[in-house]
Amino acid sequence: MPCATESKGIPKRRSRRNFSPEWFVPFYQPDGVLHRVNYCQTLFHDYDQPHTTTFVKRWGRLHMINDPLTLTALTQALHPRSVKVYPSISSTNDVALVWLSDGAEAGSIVVAEEQTKGRGRLGRSWFAPPGTALMFSVILKPAVEAVGRISMLGAVCVCDVLRDMGLQTVGIKWPNDVQIIVDGVRRKLCGVLPESIWDGSGFVGAVLGIGINVRVDFKNTPFSETAASIESVLGKPVDRIHLLKQILAKMDKWESQIGCEAFIDAWRSRLNMMGQPVMIEGERCIAHDVEHDGTLIVRRNDGSLRRIIAGDIALGSE
Repeated sequence: MPCATESKGIPKRRSRRNFSPEWFVPFYQPDGVLHRVNYCQTLFHDYDQPHTTTFVKRWGRLHMINDPLTLTALTQALHPRSVKVYPSISSTNDVALVWLSDGAEAGSIVVAEEQTKGRGRLGRSWFAPPGTALMFSVILKPAVEAVGRISMLGAVCVCDVLRDMGLQTVGIKWPNDVQIIVDGVRRKLCGVLPESIWDGSGFVGAVLGIGINVRVDFKNTPFSETAASIESVLGKPVDRIHLLKQILAKMDKWESQIGCEAFIDAWRSRLNMMGQPVMIEGERCIAHDVEHDGTLIVRRNDGSLRRIIAGDIALGSE
């Protein structure tokens, strides 16, 4: 991979769409010289070398990134899984779907530092500056009867790991957004996007895409009141490779039970909106229950029940 070129200085002001007005990434190349590059450029001199040290400027201070997502580090950490790693990619799901079509084994994983065309549910875009999030897609081959529960699987695994880290106010907003309560407000920490492949012979497999805000700085952005990052809530650094290992371990556990009642009970118990007001297509209802296939049951003002198979809801506090 070619080296990033040295910039002529630190820009005094950057567009707000780049999240932080004075964000730059200095890093040491093998010649020992400190180079500054725009954060949207490649962060690493050699992406496959484990010795790379990366710094970012956040909240007016320099912070060293000790967890660059290199091929060497991830291959060692995730062995024996097959791993593909990219410094920048359109979407980890796109690459994983092609890999699945080409015969990739279950458990194979695609990881990226940056997604240029990342997407979430309902066609929404998903973006985070390089080095600030954990973005990956896992290839799964569950029984066809469990396909509808794949998105639940991702949300439950992330929720469990974050609670193990001490974030006890973490919960799942139906169907699969992972949120945390900060200062009495629910903020999104993680999004999940499952996609499946079918052919003439039936179900081929699925890809489970997960994006987690680890150290994204949402200050002075449109998301400052609706999103949060793990490090800002915990108040300490989080190693993304260790975080990924923990999530995959939970996934191995819960995938073996995905067809069982215990799994549905686990997902239901982590939902953060049951019994609370929700807005659905402009109608105020009460979240009443969920069915085994993930369908949401809401109670309307006249007392009747309505089944919500897909779509989006707004919680009463949003």
